[in-house]
Amino acid sequence: MKRALVLSIILLLAACGTKSEHPAATPAATPTPSPSTPFGSVADIRAYLSDIDPYIRQVSQLQAQLEQQIGSSGKVTSQNLAAAAAAAAPPLRASVERFQQLHPPALLAPVHEEISQLMVSRLDAYTQAIDGWRREQQTGDTTWQRAVEAQLQRANELIAKINPELQQLNQLVTAGTGPAQVAHP
Repeated sequence: MKRALVLSIILLLAACGTKSEHPAATPAATPTPSPSTPFGSVADIRAYLSDIDPYIRQVSQLQAQLEQQIGSSGKVTSQNLAAAAAAAAPPLRASVERFQQLHPPALLAPVHEEISQLMVSRLDAYTQAIDGWRREQQTGDTTWQRAVEAQLQRANELIAKINPELQQLNQLVTAGTGPAQVAHP
């Protein structure tokens, strides 16, 4: 028994070798894996949030400009809503097209789809306002306004759903990565 123990220790030491035979790996030689989350690696989440940041900012800015332009008259009218929508629609349309070309990490595809739906919902509302104003000028029909309000409400509901998801993603990445991503009405 004693002999087996000594033999085991000798074999173990022989297997380990000396330092000169097996140089130690330096910390820089070994890549440090990014911590994992339920949505993928922190690096993937950080990269995705960085990719979508310009789109989130633009949607928020366009909506704020639309609301400012509508409110500048002191009263929301079909005409000023359509004018504001006409100014916001082209840049938003271009952003929707570019956003839909992004390839999110697989586990972030659902939130990406929701953001895409938000953008498309806003764009649909703007387009309905533009077309509705044209019809109103020709026929006097103002029923389009309810459809635009409903479409904008759907977009606002998506914002309420997306914001906690983006906040959770922001919390998963390390501190110091910049301002949190939040979709605004």
